[in-house]
Amino acid sequence: MPTTRLEIIVVVALALIASSSHAAVIRLHTEHRATKSIVRLGDVADVESADAEEAARLESLELLPAPAAGRTQEVTLRDIQDALARHNLNPVSHLFSGAGRVAVSGPAAARTQTAAFLTTSQTRRAEDRVGQAIGEYLQARVAPGHWDVELELNEAQADAVSSHHEAVSVSGARELPEGRVRFDVVLQSMTGPVGFFVDADVSQAPAVVVATRPIPRGAKVRATDVELQHAAPPRGEKVMFSTVEAVIGMEVTRAIRAGQVLDDRSVQPVVLVRRRDVLTVYSRAGGIEVRTTARAVDDGSLGELIAVESLTNRKSFFARVSGPQTVEVVAQALRTAGTVPAQVHTSTAEQVGAGR
Repeated sequence: MPTTRLEIIVVVALALIASSSHAAVIRLHTEHRATKSIVRLGDVADVESADAEEAARLESLELLPAPAAGRTQEVTLRDIQDALARHNLNPVSHLFSGAGRVAVSGPAAARTQTAAFLTTSQTRRAEDRVGQAIGEYLQARVAPGHWDVELELNEAQADAVSSHHEAVSVSGARELPEGRVRFDVVLQSMTGPVGFFVDADVSQAPAVVVATRPIPRGAKVRATDVELQHAAPPRGEKVMFSTVEAVIGMEVTRAIRAGQVLDDRSVQPVVLVRRRDVLTVYSRAGGIEVRTTARAVDDGSLGELIAVESLTNRKSFFARVSGPQTVEVVAQALRTAGTVPAQVHTSTAEQVGAGR
């Protein structure tokens, strides 16, 4: 019958796979109680292979950190296949049998459960500690720069982190991750290691302009003073810069240290006009240029619209800064400035002309 022939083909194919010198039969157990800090494939399955070295290599394959004391974690066939792939071993070349999932239990509880008594602050500190370890791992193994890590620990995990005061080691993503990623966390202490999985939302901080060297107050930012980095943004409502060109030539308003993110409070456009400066005022219309003088009412940088005052009749009008102690009166600027002094009733050309 056709079904019988199909079964024979499947059996023969499986036999060929199992007889290959580079294939193994992996029979999964139904459960395993961890006695060491790392659970390996040989702990949760029987590995058979004609190649003794191949079998030993598979048995020593690391799957996951041991669950916390008194906890159980399920390991599926897919988890094992993914672990083989992470170690550059083709899971398709091996035959799997036995249980479809393994219940891995941690060692017997060594102390009284206290997780329920953790405060919100203690839990937050535990999450910050694991998040920092994940960020450092991503910086070292994936890409340099600051990483934003968001995660939540359950009560047992937070309790374990709070109780283990020594090293926190992390493994997991080795390529540029996006979104939610699973990490293996192992805690080391005098009482022995404890491990667990945690899912975290990770993203690399946006590139912002950072100082490469100290810059004194009052200096102008040069191209060699800054670079783009994926850095943690400063606290507070501040505007950062996403291009180096945006800050070159700006004036430093407060001393900047090396590695500091530049924002709109640390630099400003160079002030070309100071309050009470005597200015040269230009007005151009219909091919005619009128030049006069006036006094600045406000400070101003290149392109800014400021109020100025005629030296002859003290009438005020608006002009746009075009250079050091130089402004231009533009009719469009008057319309878009938002407000015009009440005493200004004449046209732009008449205002400027009154100061000649």
